[in-house]
Amino acid sequence: MAGLTEILLLAGLAGGAFAAADSENCDRGRSKKPDLDTCTTFSVLIENDIYFNGGDRYYTQGLQLRWTSPEVAREDDVVWKAIRNYMVPWGLMADGARRRVSFGLGQNIYTPANTAERRPIPQDRPYAGWTYLSFGGTAQSKTEGGLGLLDLFELDLGVVGSGSAAKFSQTQFHRMLNIDLPQGWDNQIDNEPGVVAYGQRQWRSPDLFGLGSDKPGPVMADVAPHLGAALGNVFTYGAAGGILRLGHQLPDDFGPPGIRPGLPGSNASVPSGNWSVYAFAGGEARAVVRNMFLDGGLIGSDPRVERKPIVGDLYVGLAVQFLTVRLTLAEIMRSPEFDGQNKRHQFGALTASFRF
Repeated sequence: MAGLTEILLLAGLAGGAFAAADSENCDRGRSKKPDLDTCTTFSVLIENDIYFNGGDRYYTQGLQLRWTSPEVAREDDVVWKAIRNYMVPWGLMADGARRRVSFGLGQNIYTPANTAERRPIPQDRPYAGWTYLSFGGTAQSKTEGGLGLLDLFELDLGVVGSGSAAKFSQTQFHRMLNIDLPQGWDNQIDNEPGVVAYGQRQWRSPDLFGLGSDKPGPVMADVAPHLGAALGNVFTYGAAGGILRLGHQLPDDFGPPGIRPGLPGSNASVPSGNWSVYAFAGGEARAVVRNMFLDGGLIGSDPRVERKPIVGDLYVGLAVQFLTVRLTLAEIMRSPEFDGQNKRHQFGALTASFRF
């Protein structure tokens, strides 16, 4: 799948050059509210195990394209009002928060460790694909104690199975690279509509080095714990974790974004200056009730393996922002997800985000 990664990175760099050229106009003249972020964000997220694992296995490829709106200025905005009216009864996204909506398109690909075997492998992860559309909203505010607060709601709708075109995606790029084709896609999980709703709340501390000061220093640090949950026939789990950021001119965000389940950060990021750089490290633990890619579908007789009830991620990475372009690279280490997986899984995450 490296060919897909290279193509997308080249496209991202071209888009980044355009976005950087327009940096002076990004925040100018679009709103009567001077404190409102009026920039749109477009992100390309790529996760692949070839960077740290050396080949296709388990969660082998994730791709997501995501558009995030400027902060919604009008209280009667139709799209936002629909999301807000659903979330306020749950204690999320209250009035007065800085709000955005987002839309995305994504595809995840899963394979066993042995992709040369044509027959089903009972003790190995089944082949599976998941292609989906994503609709979401966020609300950013501050608590009375001065902590940053980010509420998120997201709904993913798509298809699992041959309709996801995961077999086509993987085999075509293997052909382009002239490497061995995966042989067992005829054993993939059957077609089934997929739906999953995500909810998440993140808190963010003030600058740990600048406590008691109104002016940030050359080095800044903060921590952002989070709680989250997923509910649907694709994923159902509860999650808790956190991230530490350390660097220069930390942007106004909650860490780099990822493909769920994964990095919990925010897609939109408001720069603190013309450039910033920071390292980050964190983790998340999930109590998993359902994972369709291990449990199989709700209908039919899909291949399945025995799912582990607790799964943990650890991640480290680097984020760099220059003008309106943000690039992040992370290594993610995931604990075994099923009986028969005898060691952790590692994969890389690349993100390119552009403000315009």
